[in-house]
Amino acid sequence: MFYKDQYAALSDNNPAQCLSDGENEDYPLTRGESTQRKRVSKRTSRRRYVSIVIAVLLGQTLYTALVLFGARELYYKPMCPRLAAPDNYHAWDVLEYREVKADHEEPDEHHPYLGIPSPELDPFRNRVPASEKYLYNGLHRDYYYSNMTEKEEKSHNSHMNHCLHRLMDALKCNPDMSPLTLHWVVNEVAPVVNWPGSSHTCADWSKVTSWAKEHQIAPSGKQTILQVARHPLYASLIDDQGHADFLDQEQLVDWEKLFSRPDYPAWANEHGIPQGTVPSEDLLKNSHTEQRL
Repeated sequence: MFYKDQYAALSDNNPAQCLSDGENEDYPLTRGESTQRKRVSKRTSRRRYVSIVIAVLLGQTLYTALVLFGARELYYKPMCPRLAAPDNYHAWDVLEYREVKADHEEPDEHHPYLGIPSPELDPFRNRVPASEKYLYNGLHRDYYYSNMTEKEEKSHNSHMNHCLHRLMDALKCNPDMSPLTLHWVVNEVAPVVNWPGSSHTCADWSKVTSWAKEHQIAPSGKQTILQVARHPLYASLIDDQGHADFLDQEQLVDWEKLFSRPDYPAWANEHGIPQGTVPSEDLLKNSHTEQRL
């Protein structure tokens, strides 16, 4: 019959005949294979999602690193080399910037940093940089450096010039772009500085000085650099307090006093220095190198 030839009967002994109708199909007819493929598909999608997230995070990290490097090398470094330098001493965290209000009155004799010398104001000046303090002391040399000889005064002026140069370097390397305003007064025909001025953003100086004291090279109980770093040539001639009778008020060597010391001949012979002559710079360099070795 027609139907017999076109449609064959299913055999009860061969269940595999139910799995396919003989046509090419892209999907399975069994439930087990369909579920397995769905699981594989979900697992692949999850891995792809995780890979995309990791790639995005790596891209953001690389982009941030490039931006920070470019900002440091191309922007901050020309403007502020200090911030571009490696923070080997972990000092950057100490710099807390805050607004500092300007004085509303002109500095007078009672100003903590600019007033006339007095025991009450001296503690304030120990908080300022050494160069600034030295300049202030130089302005009041009659109080701090009385009875200076002509030679000592010449040396003192040289030190003041060095301090001025140091402050000039500091200002040039860390410029303050706040405007300096002027105003008119009744007793002058030219405008003068307006002391209230504008607001400045400055580092918290008390934290800076505290950090400096904690990291200073002078150990506890030693107050001067001469007590810490002994001179390669004169170490045996300087006492434990860093004092010597052949040094003037500026801590410079007075050669006549050095030559007149009773132990000078033995000292000169030990270092190979002809008596009555000033040691050469080469001798100092060689002595310093030998001590380091």
